Amino acid sequence: MSKQELRMLMLNNRRLFAGQHKHTADQKIQEQALTLINAYQTIGIYLNMQEEVSTKLIIDSLRLANKVICGPKCVGSELEFRVIDDPAALKPGMLGIMEPTGELIAKEHIQVLLIPLVAFDQNLNRLGYGKGYYDRYLAGFHGLKIGLAYQLQSVESIRTDEHDIALDYIITENSLIQANQSSKTI
Repeated sequence: MSKQELRMLMLNNRRLFAGQHKHTADQKIQEQALTLINAYQTIGIYLNMQEEVSTKLIIDSLRLANKVICGPKCVGSELEFRVIDDPAALKPGMLGIMEPTGELIAKEHIQVLLIPLVAFDQNLNRLGYGKGYYDRYLAGFHGLKIGLAYQLQSVESIRTDEHDIALDYIITENSLIQANQSSKTI
């Protein structure tokens, strides 16, 4: 199956995952993510679209803990991460995705990056939306890379290209998958 065919299949599966099942899965994933990133001070986090794993609980919890939270903003074909001062101050950006307007945070200052994905495999390879924004950003990123996904987004294998960068962790509602280790049921 091509990357595009896999992407279409996974996006459709994710669209069908709704209601209480999605809400419960979102809660579990976000709680596990908060446990994993608790010790870090500067966190980059995506602002979820409707079918993606929600990041609202994570953002709210990090704000209460006085962490530096930054979200992606598309600038041309690149991503930059800007401080999320107030979630109410987010503005619609590219493709209608909400974007922060706060101070620019240099890549080397971000300790953890929470990343959306369309599909993943047990080797922590991710399939994104096909535009390459995160691939380009991750090329020079040295912090912790964590993908948030539903278990239904797991596939046996994802064909990788030279520019693809594996993640350090993937968190689902059922497991925490870590580089160089087997997955742990949660």
